[in-house]
Amino acid sequence: MTLLWILTPLLVLFALARGNPVTHSALEAVPLIGLASVASLARVSRRLGATAASLGLITACALLVHLWDGRIEAHFSFFVILGVLVLYQDWVPYLIAIGYVVVHHTLMGALSGTEVFDHPQAQRQPLLWALIHGGFVLAASAASVVSWRANEQLLQARQEARTDELTGLLNRRGLYIEIERMLDTARTEARPTALLLLDLDRFKEVNDTLGHHAGDDLLRQVAGRLRACLPEGGMIGRLGGDEFVVMLAGADGPAGIALAAALADALDPPFELEGLLAPVQASVGVASAPADAVTRAELLRHADVAMYRAKTNGTGVALYAAEQDRHCRSRLQLAGELKAAIGTGQFILHYQPKGDLQTGEIIGVEALVRWQHPRRGLLYPDTFLSVAEEHGLMRSFTLDVIDSALAAQHSWRQRGLETPVAVNLAAANVLDPRFPQDVAESLQRWQLPPDALQLEITEDTIMTDLPRALDVLARLGEQGIHLALDDYGTGSSSLSYLKRLPIAELKIDRSFVINMTSDHSDAIIVRSTVELARNLGLHVVAEGVETAEHWEQLRACGCHTAQGYHLARPMAGDHYTAWMRERHTPSTTTSTTRPNTAS
Repeated sequence: MTLLWILTPLLVLFALARGNPVTHSALEAVPLIGLASVASLARVSRRLGATAASLGLITACALLVHLWDGRIEAHFSFFVILGVLVLYQDWVPYLIAIGYVVVHHTLMGALSGTEVFDHPQAQRQPLLWALIHGGFVLAASAASVVSWRANEQLLQARQEARTDELTGLLNRRGLYIEIERMLDTARTEARPTALLLLDLDRFKEVNDTLGHHAGDDLLRQVAGRLRACLPEGGMIGRLGGDEFVVMLAGADGPAGIALAAALADALDPPFELEGLLAPVQASVGVASAPADAVTRAELLRHADVAMYRAKTNGTGVALYAAEQDRHCRSRLQLAGELKAAIGTGQFILHYQPKGDLQTGEIIGVEALVRWQHPRRGLLYPDTFLSVAEEHGLMRSFTLDVIDSALAAQHSWRQRGLETPVAVNLAAANVLDPRFPQDVAESLQRWQLPPDALQLEITEDTIMTDLPRALDVLARLGEQGIHLALDDYGTGSSSLSYLKRLPIAELKIDRSFVINMTSDHSDAIIVRSTVELARNLGLHVVAEGVETAEHWEQLRACGCHTAQGYHLARPMAGDHYTAWMRERHTPSTTTSTTRPNTAS
């Protein structure tokens, strides 16, 4: 448009210089002024303004050809103007330019050839030369068009790569680029960087109840709240769906947890959706570099692991912990070492006695497994049992433990100690149809009766597949093996299946026993459980008996057996033998009627 306003007076001056009268020269400028005025109007659309300006510029080229008597040099102005029209980045100016050249050269060439062409051949064949000039215009514009379209596509690609259309935040590709950049900076400057992965709880419920438009509105509102509380040095984007990523430079794990809590608080007030106030919460997982990961993919995966733990635990916020990552490298290595350790004697058993609450007599022991790892030392079950379950090792592992427990039982019997030994089972065991036969073979190998072994199950292990578990437990019970329900009261307690289980013993979870002397509610739970078990004809064991007061209250309410530190701590097999021998020496005969707290 500006160029057109500049060319208009220049063409008038050129016309005057070529000897044209003033009136004629002024008339040449009239169409240019009209088109320039239209292009300058603020209220016209961009396309209309570009079209008017393009017509004016092309007309100026035609007037230059006319005023210069069709000299070939004047025709080059068309090609110069084509480069200017590239700036409009619109197909309309190009179509106008090409069409204008052909129509102008054909029409004016036929009516007055000397005003368009300065050589006889063109004057005789204006249509042919019009097409030739149109072809030149098309060829000259091709490079400009290709360049324009390539740049436009590159710009658009950079924008799809960076901009999330719904929320205005970075999208997945933009996030990846920024995460890589921030990790590179963190490595260069040797400082930590925290990554937070945030997932909306019950987002699907909003979509299903109010529709996807409400879900989109919720995502926009969430994006706004998150952006508002993003600290300096932070970056935020939407990974996809209802997942958002926040990254904060210079922040370690604890700082990431603090930011995660702030983000969760920002989402706490209800969101207004479709005239309703909808409460929406989020689960946030935090991982940091370089402590938890050094690559983008690893950092995102670890944050996802932490987020899943925050969601399942109901805590809302969680920091990544390698020992809780089912797919981390160290757990995979541990699984391989665990498999190799089975059957090699690396698993040792500690035994915790169970005493009769009335007489103090030891009536059994519970086997507690430990792993004497060749490099990491003594490991407790919470370190490796979940790994065994995830990698399908529970069958061979449990049979190894049972075999070790029965071997110790065999040794004790030879010394006159006939206390049954209890072993804990996992869900994989109670769902394994081969398990009863495996146990029978182990008992036969050590020439022990079925009542030498007790198997303990929890409520949650059998609820995975209750009918299948009941079948396996029934077969174990038919062999004469005593079954006990462990940790009663902490799982999916239900009398409807409790009466169906072929169990002989009920173990009250230690969490109720420990607090029964100070918490009236826990005391009621313990007494009610004892009464329930006795009415069902079940033997009752209380875990977590740590004081004489516990012992006396349990004995008073009719509980049969106690297990806990007040009686004895878990001990290795040879220590247990020595401990039992000491209890039965003449000088300590009175200890058979009261607990012995030696460890």
